[in-house]
Amino acid sequence: MLSSIRKYYVTSIIIKNCCRTLVTEVNQDNVTSKKVVPAKKKKSFKTVTEPKTLKALEKHFKASEQKFVLQTFPEVLLKKRTRLPNGFYLTNKKMARVIADELIKDIRPEQSLLEMNPGAGLLTKILLKETENDLFLYEPLEHFHPALKSLIKSHPERNISLSNKDFSTISYMALVDKIDGGNRISELLKGVQRTDYVNEPNARLFGATSSISFINALINSVIFQNSVTAAGRCEYFLIIPPWIFITLTCSNEAGYMVYRTISVLFQLLFEYEFIQKVSSEDLLPWQVEVKKMPYNKMGKFYLMDHDSMYLIRATPRQNIFEYCQPDNLTSLWHFIKQNFRRRKNCIIPTLEKWIPGCGPRLIINEKSESPPELINPQLDLDSQPKLCQPCRKLSNEDFINMTIFTQFGDLTPNQALTIFDQFINWPEFKDSTFKESLEATLVKIHTNPDDNINVDDDIHDDEDETKTSEVS
Repeated sequence: MLSSIRKYYVTSIIIKNCCRTLVTEVNQDNVTSKKVVPAKKKKSFKTVTEPKTLKALEKHFKASEQKFVLQTFPEVLLKKRTRLPNGFYLTNKKMARVIADELIKDIRPEQSLLEMNPGAGLLTKILLKETENDLFLYEPLEHFHPALKSLIKSHPERNISLSNKDFSTISYMALVDKIDGGNRISELLKGVQRTDYVNEPNARLFGATSSISFINALINSVIFQNSVTAAGRCEYFLIIPPWIFITLTCSNEAGYMVYRTISVLFQLLFEYEFIQKVSSEDLLPWQVEVKKMPYNKMGKFYLMDHDSMYLIRATPRQNIFEYCQPDNLTSLWHFIKQNFRRRKNCIIPTLEKWIPGCGPRLIINEKSESPPELINPQLDLDSQPKLCQPCRKLSNEDFINMTIFTQFGDLTPNQALTIFDQFINWPEFKDSTFKESLEATLVKIHTNPDDNINVDDDIHDDEDETKTSEVS
């Protein structure tokens, strides 16, 4: 009996093992018979030199008698990019002449000259020949350094400095300085003429950039009186994409998608001037051709003058402290940043959260709207880019006809300054929750330096902030 049971048990084990082996072989056959699907390649954002691009470059620079470009500039700049780089390089001698004329015009002997990305030295040679001012060159590409050093040696009598730093990344350098206690910004500006903010400009800087972070850094430097502004008021001669300049200088008539925090702060803190258009083909690297954009207002906005760049001048306002004391600059920054993040918010309900019952003071106002005068009354308004507003003088007496439904987006920069001036002079301001909010923000900045303090870190991303726009 036991022997028969043992035989039955052994037989069952053998059958079970055979079945298991058979199933395993079948599964292996199925696996090997399946088609092997290769993994999808991740999209690469590395630039590639296309024969088509090189032919276009050769054709353009031969036609413009700038054949030296193809031999002088490194291959990395002869490639199209999938996105805008921080810095561009001049390739056109005529354009260098135009820029030099603007830089040299009415320059004082003690002013320093700063040049971002001098590259082949087209502008540098003119400045060395026609000025005696101290010259500071910021060239991140080592490829250009031998030629620039040779140029410097040929002018031993001049005070010329060459740095391998990328000036357009000052926002990053300031951030890292705050994290590790470094002095990168101080080293960057070592030797540059230093003056008090209220004095005449200490320097003039030229650069071609598409970095909105660079513009944010300039605004923050005025607000916090640090970084570049710590050395004095520098005049900036910049070549920037049209969409950046329009965003900085537009009015609320352009629509809430374009008119933002950065628009208000830039127009309050800087005097600015549009000089002229510059062909994008006269700058390297070339950009990817715009083939398709969403057919909506923002798509049309980004396509405006997409084949051009704008040469502009921007200078921190010398009289800003007459309208906003230095101690109140951070309060102004916080007031604009908090309220213009949502332009559709109504003014009175928002301010009453900070100072309850303040609404009637804004509504009952006998003073009428009085738009400030233009900085340049002789300016030809027809020569200005579409949607760009001419620069106006500052005023803290530009009162708006306020109602309970008036939105922050309805305010011009000067009207926002006027309301801020009223707000901080109310007796309840000292004990308001606004000051607590400001202090919490400043503490967060100092204790968490890696946090983004850009004045408009949500630029062009509020799809619900719609308003009738002139973009068409």
